[in-house]
Amino acid sequence: MTRLDVPYISQLINGSGGNNCGPASLAMTLAYRGVIPPTQQAMLQVADIARDGSLNNVGQTGGYVNFQQLAMAAGWYGQSVTWIYSWESVDLSIQNNEPVIILLDNIPLQPRQYPVSPSWNAHHFILLTSDNPAQADPNRYSSDPLSYYVQAPSFYTEESTRQGVANLGAVQAMALQPIDAPIPPQPEPEKIMLMSDWELRNWVLQDLYAWAGIDYNPDAGTAQGWVNALRAGHYLGRPRTGERPYGEGGGVGVWVEFDYGVLVFRFSDGAASWTG
Repeated sequence: MTRLDVPYISQLINGSGGNNCGPASLAMTLAYRGVIPPTQQAMLQVADIARDGSLNNVGQTGGYVNFQQLAMAAGWYGQSVTWIYSWESVDLSIQNNEPVIILLDNIPLQPRQYPVSPSWNAHHFILLTSDNPAQADPNRYSSDPLSYYVQAPSFYTEESTRQGVANLGAVQAMALQPIDAPIPPQPEPEKIMLMSDWELRNWVLQDLYAWAGIDYNPDAGTAQGWVNALRAGHYLGRPRTGERPYGEGGGVGVWVEFDYGVLVFRFSDGAASWTG
């Protein structure tokens, strides 16, 4: 049997649990790793972060905290989590020196560590601190943050622990990822294919003109001017007007107003310029 020496942190403060079974279980795992001290004050900070995402002394007690909130709180402390859905994975995590936060119905648990009454019965997080391959041992060590009679690491029978989990349908658990967990392979960087000028004029810009409800000629000098601006790092966006004439003699041309600037095209030399 692998049994982990995890510091115990009770969720009970002046006899009240504050719905902090999840934060207390996470606090014990963080303290075991040395991330936080094994104190109730540190546990209340974990509860605060889990409930509202920040350390502001709001939400130290309150409504039920779910796995997603616990994972978020772990991330706040720079820790990643592993989701666990089987007893085999529970045992493997503990064998890898990572205690397991598990959700169960606490009614079947034996030997019961707190009174049997509706005010104590709940869907409840506890921390499993020992494995039990092939259920060879009748008991499984755990740290129940709600323990009232013995506020310390203890054990429940393997049978009652599994029954509590089964009452909720299946194994629902998480653990911190091992510090030396291998980095998953990263996908190859996406290859970005550049579009040709023709594609930009006949596909992209044509759609922008259609969207604006303005007549469009993909062979116009202003169309190529829009592409030139894009190549230079300036996205003009959708047109707001059609082509409008300007100038006299050799300076005759047209201009078009776009969302993010004005494009000017001169007929004599095919030069385009833009503002914005």
